[in-house]
Amino acid sequence: MNSRRVRLGSATVLLGLVLAGCGGSGDRPVNPSVYRGAWAGTWNGATSNDGGTLVMTVYSDGSVDGTMGRSPNLSGTINGSIDANGNLTAVGNFGPDGNFLISGSVIVTTDLIGSFRYKFLGNEYNGSFSCRPSGGG
Repeated sequence: MNSRRVRLGSATVLLGLVLAGCGGSGDRPVNPSVYRGAWAGTWNGATSNDGGTLVMTVYSDGSVDGTMGRSPNLSGTINGSIDANGNLTAVGNFGPDGNFLISGSVIVTTDLIGSFRYKFLGNEYNGSFSCRPSGGG
């Protein structure tokens, strides 16, 4: 029983550290993120036959937060960061479905375009997204 509490406590601390690390850097960058702004579009799961809406804000320090929609009528959150090289690291959540880890890369033209991998319940999936500027940010 005691070792179970230690394992559970250790897992909780580890999860907290992982989530805290997704919030971006505490240091102010010399140049603001080229990805900054408010973005809205869609995402598609290439290997999961899944997809939906994506609305997110990328802040000057590269931190990201937003919402994702998914069929049938599910909404969730995304929190993470995009570094100066366009590497995306985030955690998504659709409530009862639990958290899923997202990693990938983005580029910005007039749109913010990305490809990503996400891991959910031990399975790896691939996807992509395309968002247009939506004002704000």
